[in-house]
Amino acid sequence: MPEPFAFDSIGFLQLLNQLERRFDEVVSHAPLSFDRIDSPTIQPHTSTESSNRRTGAFHRRGSAAKGRNATPERAENEQMCQTVSAQVQAQMDLFSRVDRRIDVLAQDLFGPTHWGSLIRMASLGLDHDLIDEAREFMLYCSSTVRRHGMAVWLYDIMNDASMALLLHKPAEHMPVIVNGPDVVNGRLRCGLDATVQRTGPTWQRECYNRVHSLHTYMLAAYCVAKWGEPGERRRELATLILNDWGLGMCMLREDKTVRRLGASTDMRFRRIIRYRRKLRVQADLEYAHALIDEHDASDVEEHAAATKAMDRRYLYDAGKVVEAYRALWNKQTRSTRMLSGMLEETNAVPSVPLWENPLYLEDLTVSLMGAAMGSKITMGFERRNREEFEEGVRLLGHLCDDVRDLTVALLPMQVVVRFEHEIEDGGNFGLCDADDPDFWNLSQFQENVFSDMASVVLQRVFVDDDDLNSELAMAVLNDHPGTYARLIMPYFEDEDDGDVDSAELAEIVASAKEPETAPHSESEHALGEAAGDAEIIDVDVVA
Repeated sequence: MPEPFAFDSIGFLQLLNQLERRFDEVVSHAPLSFDRIDSPTIQPHTSTESSNRRTGAFHRRGSAAKGRNATPERAENEQMCQTVSAQVQAQMDLFSRVDRRIDVLAQDLFGPTHWGSLIRMASLGLDHDLIDEAREFMLYCSSTVRRHGMAVWLYDIMNDASMALLLHKPAEHMPVIVNGPDVVNGRLRCGLDATVQRTGPTWQRECYNRVHSLHTYMLAAYCVAKWGEPGERRRELATLILNDWGLGMCMLREDKTVRRLGASTDMRFRRIIRYRRKLRVQADLEYAHALIDEHDASDVEEHAAATKAMDRRYLYDAGKVVEAYRALWNKQTRSTRMLSGMLEETNAVPSVPLWENPLYLEDLTVSLMGAAMGSKITMGFERRNREEFEEGVRLLGHLCDDVRDLTVALLPMQVVVRFEHEIEDGGNFGLCDADDPDFWNLSQFQENVFSDMASVVLQRVFVDDDDLNSELAMAVLNDHPGTYARLIMPYFEDEDDGDVDSAELAEIVASAKEPETAPHSESEHALGEAAGDAEIIDVDVVA
């Protein structure tokens, strides 16, 4: 039986202890005002556009084309976009008043998720209930990790989110803050049993659960990358959590404490993971033969030496996977869900060639684009939906163009920057021209863009350097283009024959607004300054 995955639980608890102490210090001096929590800036009850800006409730596919023929609708969308932008800016101004050390500690512990936003908002002293909820969550984290270890904690919050999606009920650990600073859920002032009052109608409850589950998987992947034991298993586990959270949860069951506390002891999921590994090895051998036979003609010869192999493989795989899907279009194939189920239940291995195997084609597509973006191709193929499939192929073509121009190392953060610019231009309100070749329609994927690009990093960017790979993935999840650029800058310096240089890196960084939260290297410095009045505790934990 494989050894359980190890986490640095002691480091996590020490940092969490500093956050709890600083939170109490700040809150004890914050003036409490019970009317501010219900202000339009903090709790926009009368205008739900701010929440829907990122959840996608107001996203209209193809509305840009309709807007050219429906001026009143476009004018309404423009007004809505301006209103939401003003609200979001007001909320971000509020977040700028958060204590610097709380901001850094919350970012280091909980990454880009709404639990960090909850703690930041609560530290402003807006409401007793908000403060109590933040304290309760931090106490839950510290007590669970101290008693059982981080694997149990991550499994618990992931299981809670998945059950909420399944049962259509609010998750137990869903914080008051959903979607970062955009929404303070109405359940703050309602009783815990008032489910409908707490979360609104069914469509709103479903929306909250989807956003909460996304943040849950991002938190789990972030914690694995930051606190997990270095090695191949760390990268594999973080990738599975982002792309296939069901298998990611199953891998956490390798920990005997997780099984002892009630998780299923069925380990047949290992058959799927082993089979996927075999397919990847087979693909690597075939690619090596293609290089020997000089069948690869990717235009990356002018790229930096450190990224040339990655770029060549990305473009090769992208071309092959589209070619394979097109060749199978008129053939009858089983769904990947059915094949995975048969493999898990009876160990029935598909007896088809590599490039006719839907399991491998889906796995390869996700490694190129991420789970959400890749679903355009995979689901379009399974449904034989030509329009959806071609939309995914066009998006993959855009990604390949960026790889040719910038290298795959710069692709993830460039896509994130492009997504943010599209949001600023009102892309999710149908205000962008769908016929514009620079319009990728990334706004339809919402925050999945970050998890998708982090997945691409984990599978495609400097995978031989485990520490660097994890740091880059965390930079993408945290939306830190500056940190990302600094990490990869050494690989592009002093390259006489490379067409991507430091100037282009600086241009990419300048095109995005760096978040207020300090990057990893700066956060360590800030935490060092905090050590004078933040006691480092000795903890007895299960590693």
